[in-house]
Amino acid sequence: LDQEDARRQVQSAQRELRRLGRLASELLDLSRLDADVALRVEPVELGELCRAVAAEFELRAGENAIELDVPAPPGPCWGSGDPGAVARVVRILIDNALRHAPPSSTVRILPSYHGETATVSVEDEGPGVLPEDRERIFVRFERGSAPSGESGFGLGLAIGRELARKMGGELRLAESSS
Repeated sequence: LDQEDARRQVQSAQRELRRLGRLASELLDLSRLDADVALRVEPVELGELCRAVAAEFELRAGENAIELDVPAPPGPCWGSGDPGAVARVVRILIDNALRHAPPSSTVRILPSYHGETATVSVEDEGPGVLPEDRERIFVRFERGSAPSGESGFGLGLAIGRELARKMGGELRLAESSS
């Protein structure tokens, strides 16, 4: 038995299991969105929620030496929405960032206030999104045209945007700083 070959096969199987698990979760989310399942509205402390969700991805991030950085806001950062749905949006953003971030880089998850509005930003050091794809990536079953390491199904960001809008928020791609 070639141990290195066995290790590669196990890693490949783990990647595929993650993809299939993500697909099952996304299809369940779509069915809930299409059924117009009501979301709760309650206070959500975004700093703690972001730290908890980021912790779910520590092992996966470590596989590529990616650091997940969740700087604490200066104080509690309260938003309003369905805690499960807010966590799902943050999961979608972190998952997306990890798929596009280069090895040995940092993904930052930033809960903060902008005036009266509470926000969560997820920043990675990946190649960015082509201008022609900036809105397309938020459409169901559409993906960006730039190749990436691990492909998705074109559902995550569409689901994230729909969830955000159902809670009175918005999910958008920030303007590039470069």
